[in-house]
Amino acid sequence: MVISTQLAPKGDSLPLSVHNAGPGGARAVSEILGRHGVEVQDVESFDSAMAALADRPGATLLLYDRSGFLDQPGWNS
Repeated sequence: MVISTQLAPKGDSLPLSVHNAGPGGARAVSEILGRHGVEVQDVESFDSAMAALADRPGATLLLYDRSGFLDQPGWNS
């Protein structure tokens, strides 16, 4: 499982956003994953991502740190 959203009624232009249908977005990827039975969720916070992962053992988290807040030591937090 990838944590993100499969479809959204409106798009955006954020890099790697599942709502972004442009070249820098991930909307097509999330739709293809959904067609192959992968549940894709979009979460807005680290806490909500951790809660979603806790509910689904074996899930995969894709985290894009757009602002570069997480340096390598922070990856294990």
